[in-house]
Order: sequence, then structure tokens, then C-alpha cells
Amino acid sequence: MKLNKIKTTLLIAVLLLSMITVLPMANAAYSIGPVSPTDIPVGPAYTTLTGPLVMEALAAEIGIGTITLTAPAGFEFDTTASSVTATVSGLPTQLTLGAAPGAVSQTVTPTASDITIDVFSVSILQPSRITYTGIKIKATSTIPGATGSLDFSGTSLVTGSAGTLTSVLGPLDHFTMIGYPATCIATVPWTTPADNVIVTAYDAYDNVKTDYLGTVTWTSIDPAATLPAPYTFIGGDAGIHTFPGTGFTLDTPGSQTITVTDAPITVSSVPITVFASGTLSIDTAPVKGVVLVNGVSWGVAPQSKVVAAGTYTVSFGAVSGYTKPAPFAATVVADQTLAVQGTYIYTGSGFSADNIEITNDDKLNWFD
Repeated sequence: MKLNKIKTTLLIAVLLLSMITVLPMANAAYSIGPVSPTDIPVGPAYTTLTGPLVMEALAAEIGIGTITLTAPAGFEFDTTASSVTATVSGLPTQLTLGAAPGAVSQTVTPTASDITIDVFSVSILQPSRITYTGIKIKATSTIPGATGSLDFSGTSLVTGSAGTLTSVLGPLDHFTMIGYPATCIATVPWTTPADNVIVTAYDAYDNVKTDYLGTVTWTSIDPAATLPAPYTFIGGDAGIHTFPGTGFTLDTPGSQTITVTDAPITVSSVPITVFASGTLSIDTAPVKGVVLVNGVSWGVAPQSKVVAAGTYTVSFGAVSGYTKPAPFAATVVADQTLAVQGTYIYTGSGFSADNIEITNDDKLNWFD
């Protein structure tokens, strides 16, 4: 008889416990620990999240059924492996997961939009906690700015947000370099602004890295090149910086390149043809006239410039009262100075450098 009473008592206890495991508590006070990070870079790589957590304040707040975590629009979970695990921690009377009794963890394969686990039984007497590990997510848009809540739902009655995700610029992926000349003269600095070099930083989706604050260094295959000092981008650059052309000089004739680097990211120019240089000096007599080289005015003589080795046409501007010198060819040899002179011929009229005299009375006396 006593044995039957004991069996009856145990049966009633089991029935009561089963009722408890089926019904979640009303007015649930569980809390959700948000994921981190919440800034998700655009790009092909997935970001691994820490969390989230679902924490009961009282036993049986999380009911039997499903718990689904849904990615917001513009984001997707990694579906390539069964790598997301939900693990329960608490007393021996903790809730269990999966399709069979006693399991305190469940590993599932996400879809692109959802991660769903199953609560097999609820916690008894003491609260439990569910911790997620291995969640990987990426932004689906190639343009940053998408935002949305990572939300819980399901038949276990767990609802709420695990954090607001925002897609942001991806990591530095590549540089571009524009503005440098196709040709230049050895030992002659490039010009500003015509030869200014513009360097732009990008992420993998060709978004300008407006938040780039890295340091770039310059190198060249020309061992004698003069190049800008290392430069650290600042917020005001917004990922784009202009290096003045006057900061670059290539000294070695031939095909040369320049390279900008923030290791391991690097970009090089296309080959730049560097011409050997010499000096062309031009003067005029007996008066000073404008000198032109290949039709381009260098100004009033005397003029001297470093130029690429080669042959140039030298011509002269008109001077009143003089016949200007005839144009002629001047051949500049590398590493040498060529000095030439144009002679103006007085025509007998107009102002002449040879027919003026200053008297004691500071008067001008003209002579034929």
C-alpha cells in the first residue's frame, strides 16, 4: 500500500513537472545581451559576432518551442558550415535544447536570413542562460549605410533586439594614383599643379575610404629619385590626398616608376619615360629680345634652362629698330651646357642701344 502511495506521489510530481516544462511563465523578465561588433564592413568577408545572450531572470521564462534570430535587410548570415552553436548554462535543472532530453547545446546551419534553435524543456526552479557562438554575418550591399535590428522571434516567446547593425566602409583594399607625367626630364622637378600626384584609398567595393588614416611611403625603381616624405592621412583628406609635383624628381634616364605603399597595399605608376638632360642657355646682343624655344616663349634674354637632350628650334621676338636673328637649331647633349646667342641688326631707325648718350644736362642727344 505504501509503495502504491509512493508511486502515485511520484506520478503526480512528474505530471506537475511536465506541465511546468510546457508552459512558460507569464510576464517574462528575461533580458537579451546584444552582439558585438555592430558595425559590419561592406565586402566579401563575413564578420564573426560575439553573442548574443538570452538570460532568464526567473525559471521557465523561456518556453518550449523555437527561437529564431533574423538578420535585418541588407545583411546575411554565413550558410557555408554548421557553425552556430547555442549553449545553455545554469543548474542541473536548466532548460534543454534540440530534439531530445538532456541536451545543453545545439549546433545548427543558418539560412541567409535566419538562425533557429529548439527549446526541448524549460528551466525548473532556477533561471538559465543561452549563449550563441559562431555567428558570422556580412553586409549584402556594396555601399555602406544599411542599418537594421537583429531580432528574436519564435514560438518560445523570446522576442526583442540583439542589437542594431550598420554597414560601414570595408578595410583598405587598394589605392589609385593619378596625375603623374608620362615623360619628364632627368634632374628636373615636376611642375605644380600640372604634375600633382593624387592618391586615393578604396575598400574592396571601390568605395572611397573616407575614414582612411593610414601612412603611405614612396619608393621608385630610380635609385636617385627625389620623392615626398611618408605621409599620414588625416580626417580632412577623406581618403584622397594630393602630393605636389614639385616633390618628385627622377634622375636616371630611361623607363622609371614610382610606388606608394601602406603595407601590404601598394600601387605603382605605369612606366615614366625619363629623358637625359642638358642645359640650354640663350642670350641676345646688342639688345635684349624675347627668346622662344620650339615656339614657346622663355622670356627676355638671357635665359637658361635644363632641358631634355635633343635638338631645339631657337627663335627670337621683334625689337623696334632691329632685324631679329633668324631661327636656328640648337642641339643639347646630355650632361652638357649649350650656350647660344642671337644677334639683332640695327636698321637705322627707331631706338638704338648704340646711338644714345647722356649729357651733363641729363638731356638725350640723338646721333644718326
